[in-house]
Order: sequence, then structure tokens, then C-alpha cells
Amino acid sequence: IGNALEARVTLGASGALLEQLQALGEVALAELFLVSELKLVSVSGEPEVTATRNEDAKCPRCWRRGNGLGQEARFPELCRRCATVLAELADRNELPADK
Repeated sequence: IGNALEARVTLGASGALLEQLQALGEVALAELFLVSELKLVSVSGEPEVTATRNEDAKCPRCWRRGNGLGQEARFPELCRRCATVLAELADRNELPADK
């Protein structure tokens, strides 16, 4: 893994810790840890973390990998998160003309 945004992380926890992490949600945790993808799993015993390289295509705007890349018709080169931001700006006429 070259940098955190190339990581696909699995975070294993149990009991109250797992409940707290689930309340935050996988998307928010991925943002917090600056990784492209985070999955929560239930484990017995101590918390576990594994990280593997995410081989999905990289969004040229945020550099995260995957995350619905190419699924938004208005901005097919971007991930879903970035496409949503740019669509909102475009709808409010706040997007620069060259974007």
C-alpha cells in the first residue's frame, strides 16, 4: 500500500465497541481514517485491523479508490461522493465554467 487512500480496511470489534463504531458508520469511519473503504465486522476477543491494497480505479478529484467511480452520468470520471458535490454546485450555478 503506497498511501492510506489506497487502503481497503477491515476493522473487527465486538460488544460495545462494535456498537459505537456501527453507530458512526462505515462511510464516516473511512473518512475519519482517510482510507478508500472500511468494513466493520464482528469478532470475538480483541479488536482486529487488516488493510489490503484497493485495486479499484482512483477518482481524479479526491484520489479515493472505488466508491461508485463512474456511476454518475453527469460526472462519469468521478466517484459518487465527488460527483454529488459537483452536481450540487452545478445546480446552484456555483461550478466554474471549466469544470
